[in-house]
Amino acid sequence: SIRTPATGKWYKKEAKASFLPEHWSKRQTEMEIESAFKNSKRISNTERWEGVSTSGLKIQGFYKKPNGTGATAWPIYKGKK
Repeated sequence: SIRTPATGKWYKKEAKASFLPEHWSKRQTEMEIESAFKNSKRISNTERWEGVSTSGLKIQGFYKKPNGTGATAWPIYKGKK
């Protein structure tokens, strides 16, 4: 289950979870996301972007959070559900 920050309500998560590699340091994670963002393209009709990091990982993210704080990013999972 996932809690929606805006409402505080919980809902069942349908999608498979995707995470960045555990062996990446905080700095490497930041650099990979930054590199993906720098060569990213906007996903049509959304406030999201998609790009490929220097290590070849496809990453998506939001340009900004609703509350104006930093962006959120995540890897694209292409496996079975």
